[in-house]
Amino acid sequence: LITNEVVTNAIKHAFEDQGKGKIAIELKKAGNQITLRISDNGKGFPEGYSAEGGSLGMSLIDKLCDQLDAEYEFTSSEEGGTTFTMKFRHTEDKLLKT
Repeated sequence: LITNEVVTNAIKHAFEDQGKGKIAIELKKAGNQITLRISDNGKGFPEGYSAEGGSLGMSLIDKLCDQLDAEYEFTSSEEGGTTFTMKFRHTEDKLLKT
């Protein structure tokens, strides 16, 4: 759900003026830490933008990360593009049990 929300936001906002662009998704596991990184080469966040702005999508990302006890951040470079990075620990308690 988190990946879907971040990618959807990138498609919706990052490439408005460009028409097309690239989105990269990287998932790594080192020991019991998992890192998810989603980046695009779009226009980046506007100057002064805060991810804590309260949009429905950002609220959803925040709540889902809370459920995983995950740390996350959005960064935007001067050259354009945005990167979402989320880190959380893999434990048996976080696995879905059916």
